[in-house]
Amino acid sequence: MYTIEIIGPCHNMNTSEKSHRMRGTLKIFGGALDPLSSPERLNLKLAYIDFTKKHPGIDKNSDPYDLMREFLIKEMPYLNGNVWFGKLKIESWLTPKPKLEDIKLLNTETLSNFLRKNGCWDYALMVSDYVNKKILPSIPVMIGVDHSLTGGVIMGLSKYYDRLNVIVLDAHFDALRYQDVNPPSQLPLPVHCHSNPFNRKPKRITYYECGNFISYLIEKKIIRPKNLWVLGVQDGILESLRMGYEHKKGERAQIEEYRRLVKRGVHLISKTDLVYEKFFLELSGPIYLSIDMDVGSLSSIYSARFMNCFGLTRDEFIKSLYNLSLAFRKSGFPLVGLDIMETDIHLLEASKSCRYQDHSREIVREIFQAFFINGLN
Repeated sequence: MYTIEIIGPCHNMNTSEKSHRMRGTLKIFGGALDPLSSPERLNLKLAYIDFTKKHPGIDKNSDPYDLMREFLIKEMPYLNGNVWFGKLKIESWLTPKPKLEDIKLLNTETLSNFLRKNGCWDYALMVSDYVNKKILPSIPVMIGVDHSLTGGVIMGLSKYYDRLNVIVLDAHFDALRYQDVNPPSQLPLPVHCHSNPFNRKPKRITYYECGNFISYLIEKKIIRPKNLWVLGVQDGILESLRMGYEHKKGERAQIEEYRRLVKRGVHLISKTDLVYEKFFLELSGPIYLSIDMDVGSLSSIYSARFMNCFGLTRDEFIKSLYNLSLAFRKSGFPLVGLDIMETDIHLLEASKSCRYQDHSREIVREIFQAFFINGLN
């Protein structure tokens, strides 16, 4: 068994960082942006609208924040009162559960236009402003959907803390700068689809979204490559990068993008290396942790937006959380923010009646237990 090596004693922390570490106040908020234009996402929203027409007034949880708030207050009564800070204002047609009057906007073209016009970046800027003006110096904890919102919290914190270290638990390395080009008759492929069945030259994605938010933030010098760790990666391209060949046709451009980021210092840790603790955290400042629930897809999590790989089991997921919690404590640097993203509210609610066991609620409880209740801050 390997062990995680922690490097970086607590030193050179400025006054703001020290007081933040001592105070440790949480402010939990929701960010239910869900702008994907894929047929799967659209069909879920349309099915929801059809359901509400037949069963008016039956739905009370509009997004993961609502559901997790209800669950955690029962499970952890000390997470109550002012800890729950409310939700970001997001146009209803861009949320997981739109209103009936939004139906004219629920189509591939409208949502694709929102993405192409950099709508996710606009919302990330709004999150950054929200964190700076309403959350800090407390610890922001976001429970949300689209992972692009994470960039907003990181932007807000990077203005407040020097040498911010970003740790991401994710089945995918969200630095996808190239997209498969399909014939006009084909609908857009999901963001994380790496195949190129038509063998066309991939198109560079110029707008900010959940599949490339990491590379976007690196380009804008908001994240320092050497201060970024992405843990639990299961992308086929990571295998291609390590083996030195194209795993699938048309991946060359994306492999070169990954290779360029690794050369600049980004730490990519595969699922296997995460499970067997074969990696190093060389922390040099305050820590932000972002958890994409698809890191446990089809193994412990059945309610993530992207479930195209077999992720961490329940025990592996929870063990990884406590390993990271211990690593952060040993580093001497404070955890100054955290988010839990990419949960699908429709699948999360449906899991209660399904035969498979979704551990999302339990794992979210363990996240709070590992990083906040056990005295990390």
